[in-house]
Amino acid sequence: MPKLIVNFYRFCALCPLFVVSFASAYTVSWDHVCDFAWQNETIDMNGGGAISPLDLTTTSQDYQQPLSIWCKSIANDTTTLGQHIIFTLQSQSNTTSGNELALAPMQAQLSPNNLPIKFCLGKKGATQICVTQINQQVEYAWGGKGASFVPFMFQQVTGHEPDDPCHGGSGPAGDVSVWNPLFRGPYNNIAHVHFVTNPVMIKGAPPAPGKYSDVITALISGNVGTGMKGLWPTAVDFSTQNNPTITLTANLKPDCRIDSAPDVAMSGNFSSQLSQTQQITLRCTNTTPYSLSFQGANDSAGWHQMKAQTGDSMLRYRIYSDAAHRQIWNNNQHFVGSGLAQSIPVYYATDPAQPNLAAGTYQDTETVTVSW
Repeated sequence: MPKLIVNFYRFCALCPLFVVSFASAYTVSWDHVCDFAWQNETIDMNGGGAISPLDLTTTSQDYQQPLSIWCKSIANDTTTLGQHIIFTLQSQSNTTSGNELALAPMQAQLSPNNLPIKFCLGKKGATQICVTQINQQVEYAWGGKGASFVPFMFQQVTGHEPDDPCHGGSGPAGDVSVWNPLFRGPYNNIAHVHFVTNPVMIKGAPPAPGKYSDVITALISGNVGTGMKGLWPTAVDFSTQNNPTITLTANLKPDCRIDSAPDVAMSGNFSSQLSQTQQITLRCTNTTPYSLSFQGANDSAGWHQMKAQTGDSMLRYRIYSDAAHRQIWNNNQHFVGSGLAQSIPVYYATDPAQPNLAAGTYQDTETVTVSW
């Protein structure tokens, strides 16, 4: 059997180098062909922006983020046996959600709101390796019996991902004078993770707007074929990688949406005795104060007015907040959102003091505005 002699040199903080004196099939630690800088990774689920919790209640949101892991190649090796990746979610700083993986609010007044998520290795859409519970372990195996996971996890660095800061990049070269350029960065393939929200879980208890965070520790282990030959190792073993600390952050913004504001139809024998009730349905984020205001197309002197379909007659009416028509609608009246659908009753009545107008059709257009 041929002997393999490997001498290791650290060329910079992120780039371990080694010299191989004889070519043969062999396995090395992952960090010999990959650069790692993810011991204290901070991942912003919103990419510096913010998202409405209302979006989280209706559709699944998928956020892709790069990790500080760069590798030599994207190996689509499906033949090497024994390939597998194991991902274990070990702990989180959030103590209010039990074993469920969830971000907790950074503001104490928002407790006990939580933002549950699913944490997945790989790019957006990859579902092979995802965890939702502390101490949950998920394994994906391939090699002669399935698709390689490596192309799902890595992609070439573009203008949107950070470059490998190893030798030739922004990292220091160190003081080692003997090195083999075959095993030095920078590398051009970067690993990704993504986070998925589940509207079914969030819909019943939408989180309030604010900043959320969680600090998790996770462990990646396994063995992956490289698809490389010659002096390159044919497989890499990353079961000895240290547990990274990953800080997850998300920013949820206040939001309101009117779901339904149906037309109002009033009919009767006398124009001075008409009334009707409208139900406006809307959703505002949990704990968000909001107001509803009305602006008619023909408003004048404190009255809303409906214009006759023929002629210039105006039928005066007002909008009230009570069924007895005693409380004129206050455009500055505040409600508080719950994150769920709310139905607001609105009462309309014509001016009982206005002389009855001729029979006919009268119409006005009201613009309803929700402010928060």
